[in-house]
Amino acid sequence: MNRSVRALWILLILCALCGALFACAKGIESGENAESALSDKVTEGKKTVLFLGDSIGEAIAGMSPLTEREAYGYYGILGNANGLEYYNRAVTGYTAGNLLNYVRRENDGLTMMRSMIEGADLIHISILGNNFLNSNHNTMMIRLAQNDFTDIHARQARATEILGATLAHIRSLNPEAVIVIQTLYNPTGPDSLLVPAYARSVLAGMGIGPADYHALMAKMIREINAILTGYLDEHTVTNEAGDTVAPFVLADVGAAFEEIYESDPLRWADLFCDDGIHPSNEGHALIAGVLQDTFASLGFASPKALQNYKRDKVAQLRRLFSSLPDLERVRRDIMAAEDFDGVTKAYFDGTRGVTPAYLKLPEPSGETFRSDVKCTVTRATAFGYDLLPLLADAESEITFAANGDYTLRLTAKKTLNSLLSIAIASQNGGVDLEQYVPVSLVQPYIHDIAPGIETTDLPALFEVLEELYGIKIEGIDFEKESVQKVLEGFRERGELVIEDPKTFDSTIRVTFTGKYRLVDTKDPATGEVVRAIYVNNGVGRSESYVRYIYVKEEDELRVKMMIDVAQAVLEGVSYAE
Repeated sequence: MNRSVRALWILLILCALCGALFACAKGIESGENAESALSDKVTEGKKTVLFLGDSIGEAIAGMSPLTEREAYGYYGILGNANGLEYYNRAVTGYTAGNLLNYVRRENDGLTMMRSMIEGADLIHISILGNNFLNSNHNTMMIRLAQNDFTDIHARQARATEILGATLAHIRSLNPEAVIVIQTLYNPTGPDSLLVPAYARSVLAGMGIGPADYHALMAKMIREINAILTGYLDEHTVTNEAGDTVAPFVLADVGAAFEEIYESDPLRWADLFCDDGIHPSNEGHALIAGVLQDTFASLGFASPKALQNYKRDKVAQLRRLFSSLPDLERVRRDIMAAEDFDGVTKAYFDGTRGVTPAYLKLPEPSGETFRSDVKCTVTRATAFGYDLLPLLADAESEITFAANGDYTLRLTAKKTLNSLLSIAIASQNGGVDLEQYVPVSLVQPYIHDIAPGIETTDLPALFEVLEELYGIKIEGIDFEKESVQKVLEGFRERGELVIEDPKTFDSTIRVTFTGKYRLVDTKDPATGEVVRAIYVNNGVGRSESYVRYIYVKEEDELRVKMMIDVAQAVLEGVSYAE
């Protein structure tokens, strides 16, 4: 029974997640925003860059507002400023082991991992943090304070082995690609979530207080980055021509963060989003500056990169902060900057503390189906759960309209109240949703999805989700007394406790509406064309985050969408085009 309740909430949260990701790729190349086209169009002969790794590379956590993911994420900054053809295949939560499995994937529809690696001129990797930071934080911090590195060194050895296997596999597919790996930064401050309450208590007894946490975590960061520097030292060789050949190029992102920590602690705190771990918009811009220098040294920088970056930030300034009183001064500061870091500092100093505008950007246009296509959902999985048995067949579908409208409708079967009744009875009158879905883990990112909204104001969040992102959740009446009681508990204690099984309507439905377009995606290695459906467009030129592959066989059309971060697969079938 618990599994069923958990799956229902996973269904709802997955829908919200997917909707936010759908919307993080709205197009901007039209009307008054025409100047904000982010770089030169991709043409044949452009260098191709593939971004791999973890959540830092994926640039979902920390981007605010999320609709600006590609304009704020370092992968988009670099790709657009340098006129590169670029693909972001990093996945939140990935460890070195996950990455190894990922690069070993054979082509699967639009993932095309093997071909992506074979066709890349440069492969950038952000990895290793989760190998250590996903461990028991209490034990980790206490042992660090005791200078006990036994467990850390064991992880270090294993991560080094996996890194070697990953590089070897990439080289087997593409011996010529330049590989760049960035070092990990230290995000730990006095209030860091990386130091839990129990560890704080024990550390205090050892005479270690909040002011010492950064130095304490620095011990861990050094061991993580030593994996990279040690591997370089051991595997750099001199070839027959007398040239030094290294297995990869190291970009020292960690040092750039540390320099700001020492020189400007207030700015350093702004380099992280509300979770205190992932880079904020400004943190990503700092990383982009480090990598731009690396790209330039490797011959991957455009001579117009600085000019393009200035243009992009000015366009974004006008897009998000058009009512800023001193907008013109900030624009002049950006245009007067002499390098990437100067542009970054001018932009963020000029907008610091200002809430960006909610902006639903012009919808993209492109080729669509000749007639409406309605697909019955035939598979829905997430986080290892099969969600299909919880969906009402006749009321769950994927629709691609001939006019370019896209609708995903997922309706729960009318079993929610009965499941809640059983759960409430078995748990002495109340169900805390934190037992099934860690709601507290989502809260730090509410500001990213809806800047300016309080993290406990769920009605306001739902309004923004519908207005800006096209997500409509039906079956929750915020005026109902039992719902008001749940909201009050959330505001006061951060708990979502449900005591009344009739808190929600008998039918819960999540609907996402947006735009789609048909895209021919060329396999970079074989030249084979894969027909795809992109949901919305990119703020720039990157792929849509949400994309379906589809196959038409006689009178049957099958579509499939995957989101690796949620281990989600959504499939549908239609018998009409």
